[in-house]
Amino acid sequence: MGLNAYFAYTVVKGMGFPWEAALGAVFISGCLFLLVTLFRVREMIVNGIPHSIRVAITVGIGLFLAIVALKNAGIVAASPATLLTLGDLHRIPPSLPSPASS
Repeated sequence: MGLNAYFAYTVVKGMGFPWEAALGAVFISGCLFLLVTLFRVREMIVNGIPHSIRVAITVGIGLFLAIVALKNAGIVAASPATLLTLGDLHRIPPSLPSPASS
């Protein structure tokens, strides 16, 4: 799904390529991924990465998603000194519905 969003927003909308070309590129990349999987190249690549690094990558992605969610909820905010600080917990971010509208 991430590749589809990349092509839809970056390649088609941002770079101005026709949607047919972007869809063709997604199809070709899918075929290449299928071939890499069928010939067990993907398995060799994954087995070549140490287990601790695979776990660390998974944890890193989870922490990144958590920071994005906390920022969208207004719980954390950007800070020039520490990069991240506690957000204003007394106001509701514009992306969340207010309790009065429920």
